[in-house]
Amino acid sequence: MSKAFVPIVLHDNINHKYYIKAVDENGKNISTCYWSGIYPRVLIEKSIAYTELSDKLLCYDTCYINVNDYLYLVGVLGIGIVNTLISEDALKIIDDQDIRIAIFDINQDGVRSISFDSNHNHDLEVRVAEYYRIHGFQIEKTEFPKIIKNILPSAKLDNSKEMIADLNREINKDLSNLNIISNLGLINNGLITDRDNDYNQYIYNRVAYLNLFLYMINSLGLENIILPPEIQSLLDIKTGAYINSNFKKEFDAFTKICQINGVANIPKALSDKAIDFNDILRIRADKHAIRYREWLEEVCKNKQSLTDKDGQDIAQLYNVACTNNSKFEVIWNNDYAKVLKFVIPIGVGCIEPLTGVGLKAAVFSVDTILSKRFRPNMFVDEFLKKYIDKQLLIMKRDQENNYFIKHLGKISKNDLCPCGSGRKYKKCHGSD
Repeated sequence: MSKAFVPIVLHDNINHKYYIKAVDENGKNISTCYWSGIYPRVLIEKSIAYTELSDKLLCYDTCYINVNDYLYLVGVLGIGIVNTLISEDALKIIDDQDIRIAIFDINQDGVRSISFDSNHNHDLEVRVAEYYRIHGFQIEKTEFPKIIKNILPSAKLDNSKEMIADLNREINKDLSNLNIISNLGLINNGLITDRDNDYNQYIYNRVAYLNLFLYMINSLGLENIILPPEIQSLLDIKTGAYINSNFKKEFDAFTKICQINGVANIPKALSDKAIDFNDILRIRADKHAIRYREWLEEVCKNKQSLTDKDGQDIAQLYNVACTNNSKFEVIWNNDYAKVLKFVIPIGVGCIEPLTGVGLKAAVFSVDTILSKRFRPNMFVDEFLKKYIDKQLLIMKRDQENNYFIKHLGKISKNDLCPCGSGRKYKKCHGSD
């Protein structure tokens, strides 16, 4: 089963303001404030942030989220839908102890102060009530036992002093790496000048959260993590500085295949209310969707010493060829040779790719190779695209119908439809 960690669904869950009052080495009273978020007060609306989780649930069998994001999903979707996702292993919860990180003081001497804050409230009912009070969700207390029941078995993040010390060292290591610092896009020579809303502080915070999230996926034993774009770019820099990354292959391939096949933007369809999470559940449960996730995981696995980029490219090329019922034309010693090396063992099992040097052309019909094999377009075109397009068409019809009724009043079922189709209203915009 394919699994991925989604560390942030609602950014507001980590964006907190803190105040500090202290006495410096000269006995002078000092005070400051700082934020623990990763965006300078540019928040995604609570009403639509959850939509970004939808395509990840179609791509992976199981998505891991933290407790606060779970509470948020219950607030916007209801405990019924969230319980269904959990019962089907589509969602699993990890208790990150509500840990938040902020780098709140970097001066000319390069002194960094890293703050770690965590929720030490072990009374789950109080914690749940406090969350919904702060975020303005109206949840009946009678629902709390059902909500808490899903949190109790969740794995807890180690937030011991030793773990914090290790994380602190790793963050400082990154902030001392010139390759990383030079790619952060800092301003004002990297100084934090506006304590209340400083751009640089949020950038530094992203470095801190990246390290926290990497620690978390290592603790979970997962290979995939779906990061916000700004932190993903830091991951690319960090891994470029130290190691090769090995994350989110399936999701990258899935989103690219959806683009190639003309699938509507799924999160946007949700935010436009053309579909809802019940639709996501129906799509996930389709037999071709299940087989598609298996296929995608198999394609993107590094079974043949391929890089992550190879796996994504193969998935996309394989999909295009199946969709067009075309052929792979492979020339040795170019980028497409890897496709032949991958497709033949998967497709027919017993044929090993030819070996040799020089330019040698080989053409294999996808239709022949996959005559009894799974084709990705069985799901993407035949189900996913048709399903969402149909819902978008219904939404468009309903919007137009509401416009007609608003401006024309009641329309008889046997009247001609105002859209100009020439059909009766009951056979057009007035149909059920």
